Amino acid sequence: MRALFGSLRLTKDIDFERDPSLSSAQLKGSVRQALGTAALAATLRAPEIVVTKDTATTLRVVLRAKLLTEEPVRYEVEISGRPLPPSEHLKRINVVPPMTYRMTQFAVNTYDEHAMAAAKTAALHSDSRNVPRDIFDLSDLIAQGANPVDLLARKPVRQLQKMAGNTISQVDGIGWARANEELLPYLPLGVRKAFDEDTWDDMRLHVAEKVDAWLAQALAEAARRDDKNHARGTS
Repeated sequence: MRALFGSLRLTKDIDFERDPSLSSAQLKGSVRQALGTAALAATLRAPEIVVTKDTATTLRVVLRAKLLTEEPVRYEVEISGRPLPPSEHLKRINVVPPMTYRMTQFAVNTYDEHAMAAAKTAALHSDSRNVPRDIFDLSDLIAQGANPVDLLARKPVRQLQKMAGNTISQVDGIGWARANEELLPYLPLGVRKAFDEDTWDDMRLHVAEKVDAWLAQALAEAARRDDKNHARGTS
């Protein structure tokens, strides 16, 4: 989100997608090496690199260390092995960090806004996930003109029907108390001050309405696709 369009939301970890050509062993070795190099460059003391999740779809690695002032620091990297969106929804972006970061510019591959919105819509409807940042990010993506309908329409009709029926309940479960605790600390002070319960409720409603509209269009497209496939199969 930060690389794609400059999202103001900070994060306690960083997420990547795995290059399909990399094996699990290669990936773990590369991440360990990169974190070790980063710890050395940042003059961190007593760095400890631990793999906390290692499944077919997700690798999570944590760097724990201390600053020179003995304050503890923690940095988490999560890498997904799930299938990538179609190539037309992938972009290569040149990132120019602020001068205070003392970093040179670098290039990253990222989803475009439509693929990001499709992923965030799926995350919002996940049974095991209920986080305010999904709503905030979707609000940003809507403002950027994201339209994930064609990507969502590739999902099975039954899955889309389930998602469409759960949007309001999913959004209702992410109230102001949770947003205040889990989202606001990661926003710039100016943005944080402009947020209150009414602002959050308006954002939740706007996102729910837009996501439901996307899902309704995607469901109609998926149903037409299935009908065509069925007609071909019976002709």
